[in-house]
Amino acid sequence: MTRLPLDSQADMLQFETRTVSGKFDFWRENVSNFCDATPIHPLPTTNFFQLRQFFSDRIFLGQTQYGAKAAIHANRHIQDTGHIVRIQRYFSGGMIGQFQDVPFEIRPGMIAVIDQSNPYEALHDDSLTQSIYVSRATLDLETDTPFAPLVLAPDHPLTQVLHNEFDRMYMPLLAGARSLSIDRIDRFSACLKMAVHKGQQDKDVRAKARDALRDLISEHIEKHLESPDLTVASLLKAFGVSRASLFRMFEPEGGVRRFISTRRLFRAIHMISTNPLRRGQGTQAAERWGFSSNVDFNRKVQRVFGTSPGAMFQLPLKPVDTSMQYAPFSEFMDKTRSQLGFESVRSAA
Repeated sequence: MTRLPLDSQADMLQFETRTVSGKFDFWRENVSNFCDATPIHPLPTTNFFQLRQFFSDRIFLGQTQYGAKAAIHANRHIQDTGHIVRIQRYFSGGMIGQFQDVPFEIRPGMIAVIDQSNPYEALHDDSLTQSIYVSRATLDLETDTPFAPLVLAPDHPLTQVLHNEFDRMYMPLLAGARSLSIDRIDRFSACLKMAVHKGQQDKDVRAKARDALRDLISEHIEKHLESPDLTVASLLKAFGVSRASLFRMFEPEGGVRRFISTRRLFRAIHMISTNPLRRGQGTQAAERWGFSSNVDFNRKVQRVFGTSPGAMFQLPLKPVDTSMQYAPFSEFMDKTRSQLGFESVRSAA
C-alpha cells in the first residue's frame, strides 16, 4: 500500500491508495471479510479481478472489476462489516440477490444502498462497479435497526444526484488526487441520508442535498440550452421537484426561468463575438440559442447591455503592446518554447 503525502489544508480529507489485481483466489482472499465467493464460470476472459481502493478515516472507495460469482454475506461477515453501509453503482454487469424473502436486482444506471449488518445472497455477472463505504453512524442509523437493500431506479431524482456526487469524488482520485474536500464528502452523506431516511432530515442535511440537486440541474440546463424543449415544465418532470422548490434553488438568479434566459444570452453573445462582422451572425445566434425572435433577442440584449447586438462589437481594437507583458510570464513562455525547439518570439522580432 502506498501512503500519499498529507495535505496541510484543514478542510481536505486525505486518502491512501491501493491497486491490486489477480485471479479468483486472489479475489476471494481480498473480499473474505465481506462475503464467501464462488466462481460461476472461471474462464480466462472472466477469471481476472482488479481492485482500486482509496482509504480515509471517514470514507472508503473501491472500484472493482470481477468475473461472475456467487456470493454469500453471512453472520460471520457481519461481525467484521456490520457497522458499514455500501453504496454501489455498476458500469457493466450487475447482480441479483435476496435479503430474507425480499429479492433485489442492481443494474447499470441504478444506485444501491446495502446495509452490511444484514445477511444476503447474490449472483454477480462479469462486472465493473464502483462502491463507496460509510459507517452507519455517518447516516445517523441506529446499530440495531438494519434495513433491506435500497435500490434507486435510474429515473429517480436522487439517483441522478448520487451519480453526480460519485463522479465528483471518483474522477479526481482516479486521476491521481490525494485529497477531497470535506464539504464534498458531507454533501454526498447528506444525499444518502435523504435516500435512507426518506427526506426526514434536519435543515442542514436538506440544504446540502438541495445544493447537490441544484448543481445537477444547472449542468442539465447547460447541456440543453440549444433545445427548445428546455422549459421549467421539462425540468419539473425530469427531476421530480415542485415548482416552489425549483424556484428556491435558483432564487439568487431571479428564478430558473431567468437563469436559463441569462445562460442563453451569454452563449448567444459569445457566439456573435467570435465573428461580429459576419452578416446574419446575430440572427443565427438568436435562433441557435432558443430566442423566440430577433425582436425578443434584441430586447433582452438592450436590457442587459444597454445596446443592440449589432453595436456591441463595433469599437476598433487597439494593437496589443507586447512590451507591457508581465516579464516573468514572457520569460516562462520563451523558456517553454525553447524547450520545444522553437525560436523565442522576442529574439525573432
